[in-house]
Amino acid sequence: MHSDSGASAAFEENNGVLGFYDRKGPKDLLLDMWVLANGLTPLTKNAHDWRDAPSALLLPMSMFEKLWLYILRPLGCGLSSFYTRDWDKAQSNWVQKASHTLQIGSLFKQAETISTFDPLIGCKDLYLKCGELSWHAELSETGMIEDQGIPRWRKQIDTESQHEIR
Repeated sequence: MHSDSGASAAFEENNGVLGFYDRKGPKDLLLDMWVLANGLTPLTKNAHDWRDAPSALLLPMSMFEKLWLYILRPLGCGLSSFYTRDWDKAQSNWVQKASHTLQIGSLFKQAETISTFDPLIGCKDLYLKCGELSWHAELSETGMIEDQGIPRWRKQIDTESQHEIR
C-alpha cells in the first residue's frame, strides 16, 4: 500500500486475519491512522476483542517525544493496543474501536481509534484522538475501474505459437 506522499505499509491476509505492518517513508497521517486503527483485523464476525502491539511511531508525536523515544528505545517499541468490534444494527456497519497506550519512562501517550466498515464498500471512516487533538477521515465516493494488473507491466500472449500438448 503506497500513499501519494511516498509513504508505504505492507499488508497481507493470512488465515482469516488482515495485517498491516512495515510502515516506511515520510510522515503521512492518513496512512498512520489506517495502520493504527486496522493494523491487525480478524476477518470473522466472531472476533469481538483482541490485542496487538503496533509501532509506537504511528502515534502523532512532537519532535521532542520522538527524540526521547529514540533515546530510550533505539530499536523501536510497540504500543499496548486493545481492539473491540461490534455490529451496529442501526447503521448496518461494523465498528472497530481501539485504545493504544505508550508508557516508556516518563513518556506517556494514549490514543483512541475508530474504524467504521460497510460490508459492501469497506472502510467508511477513520477517527483518531490523541491527547487534545483529533482527526477524522471519511470516504467521499467509491467506484470501480478495470484492473490492469501491475502498472507498466504487460506481456502479450502470442496465440499463433501455442501448441496443443497430447
